[in-house]
Amino acid sequence: MPINFGGVTKTSGSIGDFWYNHQRERYAFTIPVSGSEPSFRGVWGLGPDFSTGRMANGAFGSLNSCAIAGGWTGSSRLTSTEEYDGTAWSSGGNLGTANREPAGCGTIISGLVMGGHS
Repeated sequence: MPINFGGVTKTSGSIGDFWYNHQRERYAFTIPVSGSEPSFRGVWGLGPDFSTGRMANGAFGSLNSCAIAGGWTGSSRLTSTEEYDGTAWSSGGNLGTANREPAGCGTIISGLVMGGHS
């Protein structure tokens, strides 16, 4: 039975399949829902880039109201934070210590960043 997912019709798939739908400009993937039968239920959309390129950062909040903090540029640790309002990233306050791989939890109003490597 064909499954229509985001404008792409797939008649079969394996758990872990990942593809890009050029018409909708979205990534899609398969995940198991019950038993071993794959279900086509996931989509990523494209959004704006961070102001500062980074990896290994902490994050907290929700889809349209979140923040990232700290991280690693590939050569240095960061103290900077950025906040997302559903449309664009903007600068937030700085961490007291530059740090990579911190954990984050909470909401944009009361978020927490802890741990990591300084």
